[in-house]
Amino acid sequence: LRGVDPDGHDYLTTDPTEMDNSEAETDSSQSVADQQQDQQEAQQQNTQVAQNKPSQLPHGGGVGVGGSADLGVVATGASATGSIAGGVFYQPGKGVSAGGTATGGAVLYAGKHTLGAPKQDQGRTANLGAYAGAGPFAFVTNATTVNQLSGHFATTTLNVGVGPVKFSLQLSTGNGIWEFSVGPPIPVVSPGIGFSVSHITTETCTTGGAC
Repeated sequence: LRGVDPDGHDYLTTDPTEMDNSEAETDSSQSVADQQQDQQEAQQQNTQVAQNKPSQLPHGGGVGVGGSADLGVVATGASATGSIAGGVFYQPGKGVSAGGTATGGAVLYAGKHTLGAPKQDQGRTANLGAYAGAGPFAFVTNATTVNQLSGHFATTTLNVGVGPVKFSLQLSTGNGIWEFSVGPPIPVVSPGIGFSVSHITTETCTTGGAC
């Protein structure tokens, strides 16, 4: 289109409709580019989360010694457990390492009211039965280094010490890490009496000072 400016000079201008269409096409292209960038960023974040998520396959194991004492009727009771252990761990791409742990937890509770160490922040505390015993155990875990076993864990324990049948099973979980231990019935070495099932929060400290 030809026009005249205020000074009387001729000039050429673009069809306003064409200008609008061009701007619309530019905005549309920019919108598509933004969407593609957002999708790429989301894919990168998902990939990073997947890489950081611990594998649930076993990567370590070891042996230790521990003991438990429980007395409760589900809604009210007291429970205590403690152990020390050492193990080896395999971290893909970095190889094998070794380390030690010290784990403990004790709680007195009635309903939703609890008094314990550490703070009972890994689910509701519960206990059924009466038991006291100690002995060696073996454990397996998906932790690739001993430091992954540090911190607070939800720990469920089954203790059996009835006549000749004496053993303990314990499962601890937290932050994607699990540890399963078995205390076998070894005469004299694994004393225990009673029966109990408990669920409490325990804390594990590892070699290197991590808790």
